[in-house]
Amino acid sequence: MKVELVTLASLEYIFDEVRDDYSGRGMYGRKCVGIVTGDSLWSVRGTLEDEKTDSVEGDEYGEMIDYMLKHEPDVDSMAGDFIFYWPGLQLAED
Repeated sequence: MKVELVTLASLEYIFDEVRDDYSGRGMYGRKCVGIVTGDSLWSVRGTLEDEKTDSVEGDEYGEMIDYMLKHEPDVDSMAGDFIFYWPGLQLAED
């Protein structure tokens, strides 16, 4: 799934750090969306669930949240935090 930068930026209101340039293990340089946090996956999923109920059906933000909830993220350690990332979720090219 491809998302616009303005849509992805909306996540910055609820998470400390949102990245659009993460390349995880086995991605061979491809970049995807990731959330850097000290919270657990359950906490991240709970926050996303709350956002899903607040989003408008059919808008890109709601579709992105839905994607993130339906697809289990990969996870890497990051200097005491974690990054939860979705290899199939990328920033749309200009």
